[in-house]
Amino acid sequence: MDFNVAKNLARIREDIAEACEPSRRNPDDVVIVGVTKYFDYQGIVAAVRDGIKHIGENRPMDVRDKFPAADAALEAILGQGKHYRKHMIGHLQTNKVKVTLDLFDMIQSLDSVHLAQEIQLQAEKVNIETVECLIELKVSEEESKTGIDPTGLNELVAAVKGMDRLHVLGIMGMPPFMPDPEGVRPYFRRLREEFERLKGEEGERFEMRYLSMGMSHDFRVAVEEGANMVRIGQALFE
Repeated sequence: MDFNVAKNLARIREDIAEACEPSRRNPDDVVIVGVTKYFDYQGIVAAVRDGIKHIGENRPMDVRDKFPAADAALEAILGQGKHYRKHMIGHLQTNKVKVTLDLFDMIQSLDSVHLAQEIQLQAEKVNIETVECLIELKVSEEESKTGIDPTGLNELVAAVKGMDRLHVLGIMGMPPFMPDPEGVRPYFRRLREEFERLKGEEGERFEMRYLSMGMSHDFRVAVEEGANMVRIGQALFE
């Protein structure tokens, strides 16, 4: 399958730059995570070859062969070295934590104290000193959307601060889909407000560095509302 990632990525970067203008933010500070869950390893290769440095996938079991195949292909094209970071962006079940730690560099879907405890436990078992995570906050009323309810956020924050293997680096969230992206602006604003509030809780292994929100349909509004990490699939590969 042929992908025109370079052209699409240039357009996405232009949109991000325009969205950053009102607040005079540097568009280079917005991290683009290429979402490749609907493609085989060649989608990862095409994205990284054309400039994407971060790849997002939803299911750890789907990438056990996919990541190694992409890594081998990219080594042949770009030479030796680590050419991209791997983000777990889907709901993570506790029985998949061990394999997830083997495959991914960041977990963007930390959504419960129980999951945090399991990540801590498995990291201790295999002697992983630092597991980078984002707390996934549920802001949509849709049952299909995951994340911790805002009423449980403070409990989760307190718990992870006592875990020496987790390094929380921000918040991730997903609003409901609306045909008009302007309709999701209040949801992005809510995520940003929580992000700003939690800056007051920062410590050695808890910091608000990334606000991950916005996808192909609504990333421009997300950036206008403060996102500095967006997860783009369809718009990157169309």
